[in-house]
Order: sequence, then C-alpha cells, then structure tokens
Amino acid sequence: MKSWFEQPKIVPVRERIVNALTPAKYRFRRISPVVFICGGFESTRRDTLRKFFRKTYPNLDIFYAERVWELIASDPGLGALKMESDLAALSDMVIIIVESAGTFAELGAFSHVEDLRRKLLAIVDAKYQHDKSFVNTGPIHWIDAESRFSPTIWVKLDSILLCATEIAERVKKIPRPKSAAADDLASSRKLLLFFICDLVAIIAPATLETIQYFLGRMITTVDPTTLEILLLVGLAEAMGLLRKDEVIVGASGKEVFFSPAKTDTLQKPYHRIKWIDISGLRADFMSRLLCIKEASTVLSEVNSRR
Repeated sequence: MKSWFEQPKIVPVRERIVNALTPAKYRFRRISPVVFICGGFESTRRDTLRKFFRKTYPNLDIFYAERVWELIASDPGLGALKMESDLAALSDMVIIIVESAGTFAELGAFSHVEDLRRKLLAIVDAKYQHDKSFVNTGPIHWIDAESRFSPTIWVKLDSILLCATEIAERVKKIPRPKSAAADDLASSRKLLLFFICDLVAIIAPATLETIQYFLGRMITTVDPTTLEILLLVGLAEAMGLLRKDEVIVGASGKEVFFSPAKTDTLQKPYHRIKWIDISGLRADFMSRLLCIKEASTVLSEVNSRR
C-alpha cells in the first residue's frame, strides 16, 4: 500500500506542513507541571490521592506511572533504566506511595537515578518510620538528602489524606511553568514529546511510519534513529496524551494509528510558530485526506471509537 503522504493529492500540503513546522526556533507555551503517581496494583490509596490532586490542583497534569511500566513490559527492547531516565526528563514531580513489594522496588530503583531522585516524594506508612531497614537507611535517606520535595511523608496509608497539608507544602516546591524555546528539538526529549503531540493533531490518524517520516524531515541535526520516536510516541500514549487504534486497512491487515487523546488539542497546541495557523494546516490536510477512500474509511473508523 502506498503511504498516504506519498499520494499526489497529499504531497502539496505535506510539504507545507514540513515547511511550516521547521522554524529557526521552536517556542513552547507554559506547559502544566507533570506529576506521576506510583502505587500498588489497583491501589485505592493512589486513586484517592489522584482525586485529591485533580480537585485541589487542576493546574497539574496527573498521570499513573504504571502505564509507563506497561510500555516497558510490552517491548523487550526497552530497558528500565532508559525509561527511568525519560521519566525524570518528562516529570516535574514523582510521588511513590510505598505500599507493596513492587513500589518498594520502584523506590530503590528510582533512588539510584540522580535526575529522578531530585524529583521524588515518598509517602510511606508511619508504622515503618523508625525501622532500621535498608529502605530507610538507603533509598529514603538518599531521597531526603537530595529531593526538592523532601522529607519523606510518613502517614497511616489507609488514611492517606491526613497528610494533605504536608502534600500542599511539597506542591508549592514544584517550579512554576515557564515558556520554553529550542533551536533543535533533538536537544530536549520533553519538548520533542509535546511537539509530537501537536504534529499528530495535524496529521491524524497517523501511523508510526508517518510520524517518523515527518520528524525525519524536520529534525536533521541527528540520525533519526537516535530520537527513539517509537519510545516517545509510546510514552505519550501511556501518559494519555495520544490514543492508538488498530484498524483493518484493506488487504494490508491491521495497522496501528495514533491520534490526539483529546479533541481540543488544536485549540491549545503546545508550541507556537508566528504567522502559522495550526488549525488551518489540519483543515487543509483533512480536506486532502478525505479525497483518499482508504484514508477516509480509517478516519471514520477512528472517530467512531471516541
């Protein structure tokens, strides 16, 4: 099957998108702080904390870290240390509710990554506070010594919101969001991830091949394979910024297509380019896409699942 972006009807708008999204400098709006919450499997304590954050701090983007770990498990080629490094690059704060064997292991692993250690806030059951354990003398000691959000919060986990005041004090330490700029998207994985979300909003439904094609045209300072686009797209999906759908495409069988998780993405793009109307680019691309029967069918199928 010939890729849609190689179809004669698409080529002119494809080139306009590439040219429009390749400025001398990329400028990003203030992006809401990103907070990951780690907890035990199907943790009610984590759910309680997430609801508290969403009600009390609507300006924060709250994500469950377990979806990132599901991404690791789904791809044997991904290393946990690499994912931890990306988690550090993408997050402003990482909260670990230490309540299970898995979260004790996460605490130990995260405490060994310097950039991540500075962003950790551990919430531990008060009954362990005075134990002379490796966890207390090792990971918790290291985190308390270096984290912006130290010290560790000790609370009866079954009444986790008793520490709401302490959490509020830690949230105040999250750096205020600032607008950002970059000459080269390859220099910032966080900005690149959010740029990918904007790109997908314009060209959705997009296969990984399509996303890689556009980024390969726009970022020429490095070998495209070093950008690890598959990993970044997977992270964006795990964070709930992108969604993926498997659609049967003619005789080709099933293909995976990515699109924005929210329908209003174009109204508030992450990056801004002077004189460029991102919504207009999307409308232009859509008008050409609908002229291709196969593309129109996929678009209808993806939209029907929302």
